[in-house]
Amino acid sequence: MRQSRLSIMCLCFLFVCALSLLPAVPAPTAAAQTGPMRVVTDAQKSIDTADDTLFFEAVDADALLNSAADAVIKAVQEEARAGALTADNPALGMILGALASGDASTVNMVKPVLFSEIKRLVGVGIRGGFFAGNPNGKVSADATALASVLKSMSPERKEFVPGRVISQKDDEAVISATLVDKGAGRFPLELRLREQDGRWRVKEILNVKELVQKATGKS
Repeated sequence: MRQSRLSIMCLCFLFVCALSLLPAVPAPTAAAQTGPMRVVTDAQKSIDTADDTLFFEAVDADALLNSAADAVIKAVQEEARAGALTADNPALGMILGALASGDASTVNMVKPVLFSEIKRLVGVGIRGGFFAGNPNGKVSADATALASVLKSMSPERKEFVPGRVISQKDDEAVISATLVDKGAGRFPLELRLREQDGRWRVKEILNVKELVQKATGKS
C-alpha cells in the first residue's frame, strides 16, 4: 500500500476542515485577539484543552468542506486513476471507490458520509491529543473510518502560525496563515472569515487548489 500517498491525499480533506484548529502562535496584540485573528487563539485553546466543541464554534466545517470539495475530489480521482490509492478498511474503500468512480450521482451520494467521517476524525484528533503531537489515551484513533489517515500522519506537533489581516470590511475578512508540520512541510493559507453573532468563523480556504497541489507534490 502506498501509505504516504494515501495519507497525503486524505490529509488534503483533513487540512480543509482542520487547518484552523492547529496549535497557534499567540496573537501579538489585543486587537488581533478580538478581531478576525481571534480564530487563531481559539484554535490554540481548542488544542490545549482538548475541546473540539470550541473548534467547531470557530470553524464552519460544513462550509469549508463544501467550498473545497471539487478541488480535492478531482485530485483524489486523478490519484486513483494512477493507481496511487488503496484502503485498509471497507468503509474507506467505499468512500475512495465512490470518489474515484467519476459518476456525479455516486460522488454526491458519498459526500455526506465523507464529510461526517472527516468531522469525526477532527474531533478524535483534538480530544485524543493527536494534533498536538501528544496522544492522551482518552479516545482511540479507531473511532473513525479514517483511522488509517490519523495513524499515518506525521506525529509532529502541527503549528498554525498566524500571518496578517489581508482585508476586512463589515462582517467579512481575509487573513493569511501558515500550517507548519516538521514531518509534512509548510502550507501557506488564505482564509476567508465571516463574523456571526459577534464571533469570527472560518468559512473558506481561498487557495485550496494550491494547497491540494502542494500536498500531492504537483506544485
